[in-house]
Amino acid sequence: MVRSMTGYGQGEVQAPGGACVVEVRSLNHRYCEIAVKTPRGFAALENRIRETVRSRFSRGRFDVHVTVNYATVSSRRIVIDYALARQLFLALTDLGRELGLGSQVNLSTLLELREIARVEENEHHVEDLWPAVQEALDVAVANLETMRITEGEALGRDILQRIHLIDAWLEQIKSRLPALLIEYRQKFEARISRLFGDVEIDPARLAQEVVFFTERSDVTEEMTRLHTHLTEFKRLLHVHEPVGRKLDFLLQEMNREINTTSSKVADSDVAVLVVDIKSELERIREQAQNIE
Repeated sequence: MVRSMTGYGQGEVQAPGGACVVEVRSLNHRYCEIAVKTPRGFAALENRIRETVRSRFSRGRFDVHVTVNYATVSSRRIVIDYALARQLFLALTDLGRELGLGSQVNLSTLLELREIARVEENEHHVEDLWPAVQEALDVAVANLETMRITEGEALGRDILQRIHLIDAWLEQIKSRLPALLIEYRQKFEARISRLFGDVEIDPARLAQEVVFFTERSDVTEEMTRLHTHLTEFKRLLHVHEPVGRKLDFLLQEMNREINTTSSKVADSDVAVLVVDIKSELERIREQAQNIE
C-alpha cells in the first residue's frame, strides 16, 4: 500500500553518558528535505542523521529534534589559559605599583578577560553518545514509518472509493452516448420541419449530418484512456514503492481527458456527470498530494 508523507515518531535510549531522545516529524513535500536540530556540539552528527532518514524515505519534509540529558558528565569542558593568566597578573600588578593603586589582583579581575577561561565542546564525549543517538533515531524513524504506512492505507482506501464512483459515472456516460445520436437525428429533423414545413428531407443529407455529429462527438478514445489511467491508478495504490509523482501525473492526464469529453459532448446529462467526475478527481488530487 502507499505511504503517507505525514507522521511522527519518537525514540528514547538510556546510555551511560546520558539519555537521548529523538523526535522526527514529517510533512508532505515535493522532494526529500531534512532539517536537524541538535544540542550544541553535536553538529558533526547531523549529516549522519540526515543520511539515516534519507535511506528510509524518498519524499517529505522532515524535522529531526535531538535532545540529550546528561547523567554525570557534561558535553562541555572548561579550558584555562594559565600562561595568559600569569602574564595578565604580572602586568596588572606592575600597573598597580606604577599608578600607586596597590598590587592586589583578585581572581574576578583576571576572569574578566574572556580568553583566560573559555568553554569548549567535548567532542570525544559527543562521539561516545553517537551509538545512543543512532539507536534512538532508528526507533523514531521506525515509529514514523509505521504511522506513515497506517495513514497511507487510510488514504488508499478513501481514494479507491472515489475511483469506484468515477468508474460508475464513466459507464453512465458510455451508456448515454448511443441515445445522443438518436436524439440529435430527431432534433435535426424537427428543426428542418419548423424551418421548411413539409419539405421532404434528403435521407442522404440527413445521414451525412448525423455522421458529422458522430465524428465531432466521438469520445471513444477519451473513454478508453480514462479507463486505462484509472486501472493504472488502482494498481499503483497497491505497490510497495514511492508512487506520489506517478499518481500526480495520471491525475493530470485524467483531467485532460474528461475536459475533452466535456467539450465534445454537448449534453446536459453528460455535463452533470463530468462535473461530478472532475470534483472527485480534485478530491483525489488533494489526497494524493500527501502520498510519498
